[in-house]
Amino acid sequence: MKAFSLLLKYVRQELSKSKKPKRTEEPTENNNVIDSNNTAIQELYELTQRKFLRQLIQISNQVSTSRLYPRLLCIDFIDEEKISKLKFIKRLRNVAATVEPEDMNYARAESLEENSASSKLIPCIRPMCEHEESWHFSDCIVILPELLSSYCPFLVRIISILRNGSSSNELGVFLSEQGNNLFNDMKEKSQGESLDMGDSYHSFRSFFISEFENDGYYSLSWLGGNSISNPLGLENCELRNGKILWMCKKHIEETDAEILSDQDNFTSNQIEQEKNNLIEELDESFLKDRERETERGVHGVHGVLQNKTCFSYIKVVGIENWTRKQNMSTEISNH
Repeated sequence: MKAFSLLLKYVRQELSKSKKPKRTEEPTENNNVIDSNNTAIQELYELTQRKFLRQLIQISNQVSTSRLYPRLLCIDFIDEEKISKLKFIKRLRNVAATVEPEDMNYARAESLEENSASSKLIPCIRPMCEHEESWHFSDCIVILPELLSSYCPFLVRIISILRNGSSSNELGVFLSEQGNNLFNDMKEKSQGESLDMGDSYHSFRSFFISEFENDGYYSLSWLGGNSISNPLGLENCELRNGKILWMCKKHIEETDAEILSDQDNFTSNQIEQEKNNLIEELDESFLKDRERETERGVHGVHGVLQNKTCFSYIKVVGIENWTRKQNMSTEISNH
């Protein structure tokens, strides 16, 4: 009996060794179709973002300002307690510009104990980093005392775009009941507003610029004791492909972008407009092809490779190089 038990134990050990690991399931055709459709939706969303930003750039270039400002702006909600802290820090900075960050932190904490029970959210305007794959807020804020109906056509449009992208998680307008109610209020006001989206955007951006130039701005970085020289929290940069975008320090470093001086900014507007027009034409062509192929399904995806390759090439080498190559090809074909 003992021998049988030993034999059974031995057989079980050998059987366990011979068991083959379970094979992972191969992706089904349905999974491939779903993945392809998700990719198509993401590409269409990114194209929508780029087209919208170019529209804002064109509108902003038509307005002369004392200096250049970011083009991408949106509404956000900041806790009233933070606003009170920022106001106190700014008063302190205005009285004594040489105050050390540690002293500002101490004064900030001492001055706001009475406001610790506050939970009210304050609507504010915040510029956004224009990095193509990750629009996000900068630390700069301007308090919005009143939601005018003239702002609403633009705000409804940009929030509708942002809520479908990665930025929606950081937008206070989607994280509170107050924000949802405000968004519904925006939609109602925009329906009765005679201004189009362009005029609405100009009105909204003009208020931000006016408040900023009259020292009506704050920076959330102050709460950490950071005294930054650039209150906008963004720099106007030229990417390696020739695009001009306002970006944060992190994305400037990641993209190896060149920060433009005021003179560079002045001379680049016309060139930037020409680039944007060309890219818009290519985007429109790619968008139409992509929509047609999405309707056909995954098996027709190869039909857009030519336009997609062309667009990707331009993103890498820049508009000027691509235009030069196209002109050379035209000259050769003419001969």
